[in-house]
Amino acid sequence: MKLVIFKDNWADEMDLSGFNIWSDEEWKEFLNSDYFPDEVCIGSNEEIVYESLEDWKRKFQARSIDENEETILRKVFEKLPLGTFPHTSYFKKSEED
Repeated sequence: MKLVIFKDNWADEMDLSGFNIWSDEEWKEFLNSDYFPDEVCIGSNEEIVYESLEDWKRKFQARSIDENEETILRKVFEKLPLGTFPHTSYFKKSEED
């Protein structure tokens, strides 16, 4: 399992951060995604544009966690993802593309 942390900033006005727990397979899928350029909506008429996978990946950090750490995080925070965390659909190519 991976603890995946997202950090970014919108227009030097708003810091965005959050985290989620992903399986190793989800992390590998993320690292190999190719659906770019793409944008993440963060409010009405506000978005962050990611021109490339490298641009996108710079906003994420991951570290391995064991089952005990995962259990504690899920118990303490109950609902994940927590904070601002882009949905995994942002890095999955749809059938229509």
